[in-house]
Amino acid sequence: WYFAGLLRHGEAVLAEARRALPGRRLAMKVAGVHWYYGHASHAAELTAGYYNIDDEVADPYRTIAFMATRYNVTLTLTCLEMRDGQEPEKNAVNRPEKLVQQLIQASRDAGVELHGENALPFDDATSYNQVLKVKRELTEFTFLRLSDKLLHGETFSRFCDFVARMVSGRGPVGGQHMRIEEG
Repeated sequence: WYFAGLLRHGEAVLAEARRALPGRRLAMKVAGVHWYYGHASHAAELTAGYYNIDDEVADPYRTIAFMATRYNVTLTLTCLEMRDGQEPEKNAVNRPEKLVQQLIQASRDAGVELHGENALPFDDATSYNQVLKVKRELTEFTFLRLSDKLLHGETFSRFCDFVARMVSGRGPVGGQHMRIEEG
């Protein structure tokens, strides 16, 4: 019932947004609830209203993606820079990569554009590579959490190289070419 309530709310908000802003580009953000994604219970998603336990019964992200298609809005997803098991100290069986892949598949199935963004501040090549691995699936990417540290010295050079890679697919990071693992 919780997910059904979320869908009704989403439908109402999107219908009103479409009435108020006809012909405008709109996007809706899908929460990056990756904690306990690797646990059979998917407890964090259930708490957020996403019933993502049994692929045979329901895929909440696919349902949301088709809702986005009906209202001609893009989906925005977060945590693109994160890796599965990245925060072991939290012992949260987090699986952001698996969540991102599920959302990518849902957007493909629904034929909806996908935007992305980072969840955490970062300035390391490993996190940049995580984003670059999925860039072909995205129509836009928003880099969140710019900081003074990011905009100076070597970290700024890496950031510039990342931006060049996002645009052209090429560009060094820290004086060396970034290694992108296809997957």
